[in-house]
Amino acid sequence: MAYRQRKMQQAAERKYQKLCRLTNRLRDQLRLQTIPVSKAANSLVNYTVSVKDPLLPSVWGPIEKRDNPYAATKSSCTCNIL
Repeated sequence: MAYRQRKMQQAAERKYQKLCRLTNRLRDQLRLQTIPVSKAANSLVNYTVSVKDPLLPSVWGPIEKRDNPYAATKSSCTCNIL
């Protein structure tokens, strides 16, 4: 009988700990700063309109290689794998 009570006590303790972790996560989420979706969407649109993307030359036009972070660079060292 004591064994069964001990198992029930352990199960109750695990359930309590799980609920405490959940409560703490929910409290952390309440502390997060939030903004309305409309404001976030507007900010995203403003960013995409103002920042040139070198991968979209059809939108922004061709960019110079020195301004393109994805352009192939000339390297003095080459690596060959045989």
